[in-house]
Amino acid sequence: MVSRKNIQEKIRKMEDRRERHSIRKLTMGAASVLIGLTFMGTANSQMVRASEIEEVQTTTSSHINEDINSENTAEIATNAQEQEVQTTNVVETPVESTTTTEVTTPETSNTIAEEKVETPPVENTSTTATETTTNVAEEKVETPAAETMTEVKDTTEKTTPPTYQESLDKVEEINKDNNDKLQDAIDKAEQEGIIIDTKDPIKIPTTTGGIDINKDKLEQLTQAEIDKINAAISEYQAAKDKYEKELSQYKDDLEKYNIALAEYNKARDEYIQHLKDLGLWSDDPNNPDVVDPADLKQWLILGKEDNATVKVEIMNGNQNNVIQSIQPNGPLLGIMDHYYEIKADRIDGDFLKVIYTNLQNSTYNGEAISKIEIIYSDWATSKHPYQTGKPGLYFSSNPIDGFFYRKADGVTIEMKFYDSKGNLIVLDENSAYITVGSLNSKGEGNDYVEKAEIINGNGHKGEGVQLPESSVTVHKGPNGDILYSDKNNELLYKKEISAADYQKAVAIWGKAAVDKYLGWDDATDRSKEIFGAGLFKVSGNAIKIRFSNELGSAWATFSTTIPNITFDKEKPKAPDKPTTPEPTAPTISVTPGQLELKKNSSVHIHYVDIHDAITNGLVTKDDLTLDAMHNLGVHIDKWQQNHEHLSIDDLYENILHNWDELGYELVVMHPDVQTGTVGEEPKHLYIYLKHKTEETSRDKVVNQTIHYIYEDGSTAAPDHVSVQLTFTQTGVKDLVTGETNWNGEWTKTHTFVSVTSPTIPGYTADRPEVGPYDITVTNDNYDDNLDKVDTVVYRKDVQPTDPQPTTPQPTDPQPTVPQPTDPQPTVPEPTTPPTPTPDPEPTTPTPDPAPTPEPSEPEEVAPKPELVPGEEGSDEAEAPKSEKTETPSQVKAAPVKAERVVNLSAKSSNETPTETTKSEKATLPQTGDETNKKAGAIGLVIAALGSLFALAGSKKRKKK
Repeated sequence: MVSRKNIQEKIRKMEDRRERHSIRKLTMGAASVLIGLTFMGTANSQMVRASEIEEVQTTTSSHINEDINSENTAEIATNAQEQEVQTTNVVETPVESTTTTEVTTPETSNTIAEEKVETPPVENTSTTATETTTNVAEEKVETPAAETMTEVKDTTEKTTPPTYQESLDKVEEINKDNNDKLQDAIDKAEQEGIIIDTKDPIKIPTTTGGIDINKDKLEQLTQAEIDKINAAISEYQAAKDKYEKELSQYKDDLEKYNIALAEYNKARDEYIQHLKDLGLWSDDPNNPDVVDPADLKQWLILGKEDNATVKVEIMNGNQNNVIQSIQPNGPLLGIMDHYYEIKADRIDGDFLKVIYTNLQNSTYNGEAISKIEIIYSDWATSKHPYQTGKPGLYFSSNPIDGFFYRKADGVTIEMKFYDSKGNLIVLDENSAYITVGSLNSKGEGNDYVEKAEIINGNGHKGEGVQLPESSVTVHKGPNGDILYSDKNNELLYKKEISAADYQKAVAIWGKAAVDKYLGWDDATDRSKEIFGAGLFKVSGNAIKIRFSNELGSAWATFSTTIPNITFDKEKPKAPDKPTTPEPTAPTISVTPGQLELKKNSSVHIHYVDIHDAITNGLVTKDDLTLDAMHNLGVHIDKWQQNHEHLSIDDLYENILHNWDELGYELVVMHPDVQTGTVGEEPKHLYIYLKHKTEETSRDKVVNQTIHYIYEDGSTAAPDHVSVQLTFTQTGVKDLVTGETNWNGEWTKTHTFVSVTSPTIPGYTADRPEVGPYDITVTNDNYDDNLDKVDTVVYRKDVQPTDPQPTTPQPTDPQPTVPQPTDPQPTVPEPTTPPTPTPDPEPTTPTPDPAPTPEPSEPEEVAPKPELVPGEEGSDEAEAPKSEKTETPSQVKAAPVKAERVVNLSAKSSNETPTETTKSEKATLPQTGDETNKKAGAIGLVIAALGSLFALAGSKKRKKK
């Protein structure tokens, strides 16, 4: 079965594909299941009093406690005699009792093995139980399975089994007795100083009938914990006795040590006073950084790495500025085995990275350093006349040998350290120091002053530390402290000096200091190196130091060895503490036991509306798994059915809601929604529903009205009202929500055909005809008013200057208009024509008439009576009668075929009534015949001429 997480992932993927599948309804044989479970419940059920069940929601359901299972049969063995039973002549009660108990102790497995207690078949009304064992080990006693119902005579005394609360009280009393015994042992241990770590109790599940059996198991567990506590008390007392003996000896040795240490400290104080007299130890309160090197804690150790592997990377595109070269001859040959010539006068930023790996002697806080990175940056080539060679950088394969820069004012290095896992090491506060050695100086104001400046930055920092006996002092710089010697210590760097230099040195340092530190920078004797050394305290993710010398070159060295003062008296060694450490109070884990009745549980029936998920394609037939779809739907909370306060393994029955009456239909449901067994955890079962739907439709009616007025606004002719256009659309109605999804296609475009304006002698209409109008209805404009209302204005004709103009006479003033052979032609389904642009306002025609342009898409000319002012019901949608004779001025184009037309126009009393029709497709006459086109054109010309010369006075023929 697909897990919840997997089905949710599957649904998520399907959302992207937007696949659509049909939903196959799933059903179940509810009646068969109910019948089967009824027999099962009859054979195995225990009666439940109504007062023991609290209904949370008003539903019709019954709760049947089923007590026969692999863990509760011991309870049934006891309670079977207490149940209300029916009467028969023979009693046969084969019952198997099984109790599984888990017990945890620190030394053994946490499971007290499963026990099975068997009782043989019992006849009449007596029941014989086998003797049970109380051993912790697994014991199994088999009994025949219970296959028949217990039947007794009516005279059998009915007993009421203990309620759940009564059994719970009994269990609590047993737990209290055992916990009190265990607590007495715990109190005794804590008086001896032993720490008791009480763990969560081992829960021994039990039924009401298995309480006595599991009581013995609980007592065995409790006694085992008490014995463990007593053993710990004895061991702790023995360890304290041994320690007290060794401690007494240590105290004697410590007293002797303190006497020797006092003598040492006295001598050392006298030596420090001597350094003060020499000016090499400062008690200046304004310089609190002066420290005794013996008091410093150094966790950073950079040892000699003769086997280190070196990898060099040129950085930031400086391949043309930094070039590996052959090392020139000189004193550095053989010591500094890497040489890079610098071609640029200045390089800002990082330009060279040296990576040291395969390290064996370097550590931080006892952990190995596997890699050291040294990044060189900010090179400035020196212009000092003393420098004549090529600028370059020398460094060694051993990182603590330092480096030599030649013909440069200075260069900056940044060191990073990595542990054995490749992680960047971050140095703690007050745990790491870097010694900068051999800071030679000819005194302030001289070009030859070697300086080292700590650079504080993001994630790393440092500060100078004043060493006693050192000629190097701490100075404040722009980026951090700077170490250098204000005085000339170069005079004393070697043991042999001239008499003149000796006198210069005495004048600067004093005779005692000169004699003491002469040869401080000797390569073979480093006992006096503290005289030319400086110290930085560093922390963070890197160490960044800039080395500079205005002379233009120097050998920069650094190490983690903190120089000692030259005081040579040996410090006494403190006595070793007792080999047997002071015993600490042991911590004993104590795990009490606890009987526990099987807990209550519940069943919840959820009704989930997944209609939208199915409609949107989020659920297909492959997704109909019962455990995951509820996240895709809407829970119908008011329908939820909750069966609570049931015991584990109870049977339940549930009567479902009638969703059919409320407009739903079933998609799929869990097979256990009507009946099933209560589990250990609350059970959530789902019924998935979708909405029933039905097809419906709606209409949209569009009207056309044309008003005919004079310029002063008075009525010139009756309004023209066209046949209504009716549009229809289908939709799907949701029987749950009552909402309709109007997703059907609307009736295709209808057209209000062109309407010729009536002729009024002496007046000219500003619009000879109105229309045609193509009407299209969509969901977007359904709620809009689509009715067409137009106004035609009649203006009085201007009289000609010639009172008797010569009027050309038409050859045939009354041409015979050909009639179509078929008065009701079959019109093809129209396509949606473009809406025509109305003709501009016509001008007064000249005696020589010009033919009116033919319609763009006429197919057939159908003659039509002329509209007489004052009459109603002239309808251009009405089919022409073939027997009628009409003048050319009465001819007009018939409308196109409409999909759905409702003829609601009223007729005058002297007209022949016509039938009001409503149909899905009403066919109206159309023009299209070429001969009729010509006849219509001639008629329009004659009508125009007749209007000009007041020929429109003739009577209009009415429809019969």
